[in-house]
Amino acid sequence: MDIEPIYCAEQIKIPPNLADALKAYTKEVIRANPEDIIAFSVNYFTKLADYSTNLVVDATPDLGQIKEVNATMAQIANPTAGDFAKVCTQVGISPEILERAFTLDSPDFDTANAVVLLLTMVASNLENLLELTFDVLGSEHHLPVSKIIGVLEFLSTRDESVTGSMKDRLNSALEGKEVASINEIKAAIFSTEE
Repeated sequence: MDIEPIYCAEQIKIPPNLADALKAYTKEVIRANPEDIIAFSVNYFTKLADYSTNLVVDATPDLGQIKEVNATMAQIANPTAGDFAKVCTQVGISPEILERAFTLDSPDFDTANAVVLLLTMVASNLENLLELTFDVLGSEHHLPVSKIIGVLEFLSTRDESVTGSMKDRLNSALEGKEVASINEIKAAIFSTEE
């Protein structure tokens, strides 16, 4: 364990998966409401470590794989969740990763939403996720407004950081437009005007 003192912010190196690990842990603590949080924590992280050491696949798909999945899915008429799982497997994304990311048996399967869920595994934050979404789903740095609004709506059901005011600002800023650029989307979503 590193015990050297920290004198400035530049010395702090935050592991990319720390936020996800802490979020999952916090949810379990709240769900279980243990009397002895230390014992609960030891048990939780021991089980997590056992699970992680038995995992033989890399838990993070890369951007190239996700782009390949999207391109292949675009060629399939009326794609299904089964098609998505098959294409992911073909490009080297394991079923275990898909299972951890989301449930594929939803009757409302949408390829764009499934791709965005894969992107959440490589994005560092919401702004980066939007940039990656444009990179993968967009063309010529534009994305249909209906698609980005649908993606944001979908994300709001899974991520509490996507707020109603963000969705309202986006709808207002893009009213009457058919396509939008990443800069327009970011300006609308991350504006501080309420």
